[in-house]
Amino acid sequence: MASTDKPVRMEIEGEKELAERGTESFLDKVKDFVHDIGDKLEEAISLGKPDATLSAVHFTSLDPHHAHLLLDVLVANTNSAPISLPDLRYLLDSNGRKLASGSLPHAGAIAPHGSEVVKLPLVLSYDDVRSAHPDIHPGSVIPYSVALEIAADVPDSGKVTLRVKKDGELPVPQAPQVDLRRVGLDKVSLEEVSATLHLKVGNRNDFDLGVNAVECEVWLGGVSLGKETLRMSAVVVKHGNGVVQVPVKFRPSELGSAVWEVVRGRGAVYAMKGSLDADTPFGAMKLPFGKDEGSTKLRKADDDDEDSDDGEKK
Repeated sequence: MASTDKPVRMEIEGEKELAERGTESFLDKVKDFVHDIGDKLEEAISLGKPDATLSAVHFTSLDPHHAHLLLDVLVANTNSAPISLPDLRYLLDSNGRKLASGSLPHAGAIAPHGSEVVKLPLVLSYDDVRSAHPDIHPGSVIPYSVALEIAADVPDSGKVTLRVKKDGELPVPQAPQVDLRRVGLDKVSLEEVSATLHLKVGNRNDFDLGVNAVECEVWLGGVSLGKETLRMSAVVVKHGNGVVQVPVKFRPSELGSAVWEVVRGRGAVYAMKGSLDADTPFGAMKLPFGKDEGSTKLRKADDDDEDSDDGEKK
């Protein structure tokens, strides 16, 4: 009997081993299935942290009193659900000196797996900057750093804060020094005088001015010669001088004795007010100028010996 029992026991052990192997194979398949489902769910839900980049800083308007900036903030949503941006805070400084700060509430929402450029307007008061930091001089160019903190509400993760920073250079514009050097006489009659105002423009900034328009009004002896606008193209280099010629027409009878003082070469008291439109490395600028009292004389139209100045490119 012992000789017949041994094969039977071996057959039973083989069946048990096959059953165990079948169970392990089934469990492995279940584990792989659950793992695959988890990967697919994680990929579909993607509850990741959003990403933000300060892609550009634009100077939309510049003058001696204010700088208007527009910041382009690119926010990317890596989630399958929309996110909201309840708050965006900024700090603008120069070498650790605070220049401006503020916030933009309700900055918007970003669609699932989408991206948006959030526009952040910023206004810098140069008067406030010079009052708080007297060592920042008009006409200079200073380094700046702008730091942003963007609050984002992410589903199932709560509120997260995105931080971005960008460095650059900021101009502190100074108004040009403008003088009426002379009045060039082109044509004279009892009814009308055609003349050219020769304006000396002194650029007191650490950057070139590409002058493309001049608007000015000049008074001789308290009487206005009229308001004129001239389109042009001239470059006045940094800390250099240039001459702008503005044609005018006026009636001698309207000026009274002032025009005859000019014609006789005795000179006349003048006042002037206007502005220059100029292109700069930072963007377009509008620079006002003015003079309450000065003295000028009439010269012949072809007398240009005083119109050549270093610092002007045409």
